[in-house]
Amino acid sequence: MIYSLSRAVKLNKAPVFILGEFGWTPENIDASLHKISDTVVEITWQSDIGQDLALRLLSAPIASIVDHKLVSEHQQAGDYGNNWLKNHSAGSAAYSIQRYVPQQALLLEKNPHSAIQPKIAHVLLKGVPDASARRLLLTQGDADIAYGLGADQFAALRHTAGVKVASFPSSLIYYLAFNTQDSQQPALGNPALWQAARWLVNYGSLSQQLLKGQYQVHQSFLPIGFDGALEKTPFSLDVAKAKQILSKAGIKPGTTFTLSFTNQPPYSDIAQALQASFAQADIHIGVSLDIENYCTLRWFFVPLSCGGAQAALSEEQTYRPMVQKTI
Repeated sequence: MIYSLSRAVKLNKAPVFILGEFGWTPENIDASLHKISDTVVEITWQSDIGQDLALRLLSAPIASIVDHKLVSEHQQAGDYGNNWLKNHSAGSAAYSIQRYVPQQALLLEKNPHSAIQPKIAHVLLKGVPDASARRLLLTQGDADIAYGLGADQFAALRHTAGVKVASFPSSLIYYLAFNTQDSQQPALGNPALWQAARWLVNYGSLSQQLLKGQYQVHQSFLPIGFDGALEKTPFSLDVAKAKQILSKAGIKPGTTFTLSFTNQPPYSDIAQALQASFAQADIHIGVSLDIENYCTLRWFFVPLSCGGAQAALSEEQTYRPMVQKTI
């Protein structure tokens, strides 16, 4: 455990900002981890955070435990085995990587070192970009589980023999992000547009009609279940109020911006709904299917990055259904 946490901090890759919440740096991490016995490790930190948050931070993938000896055997040029681990496993979970083809397939095999042995010897995860193709593989019996389908597809599958649709709570939040530094559309940097946008979303219709209850309305940063999460939903579709806010701020009718999103459910459905509701306030949205230039919002207030997009629909890991074929 000491090696794994120290390795993650010293490697200093993008996800390390999570462990950075402890105040850990490559310079102080070794002094923050102490072996008490073969089964007990003492962890200290510099930041003013409580033990509940600390435990949540340690549950992130960046804090995963790897085999010190095995990883060290495959390190190159001081990379702590990072390049080798892109296609191999060095953990103690139920499965290990047998073969990985990026964006195509991941073949997992039962890990003989796991404390709990799984009943299925091999699991094949296939990357199938098209949601309709994923549904077809399921109904034809070529796949046992599928996820990330559209609301209409899930609704139809609920009545398909031999198929079970399961919904479960998640901390995943979908949000609309604006690139406030965009030089082509300065209105995106005006707080009045952000405020008006909150009143130009038909939340109830999106959640219950368009997405058929697949998602719930949540209007604050932290997901439900996290300390400090707000469950109130003060905003609703109010075009008149939005127009008043825009007019007072001098944002002219006909203001246009482009919304980028990946071509996967539920993004396309939400984008079309936003086009329609924003148009009621004479704010026009163009759409761009762009899987690269969409915004990412890192956890715990790390700045927003929009990669060139004016606005984006994105997600931050509150229900994602999964479809399972009954065997």
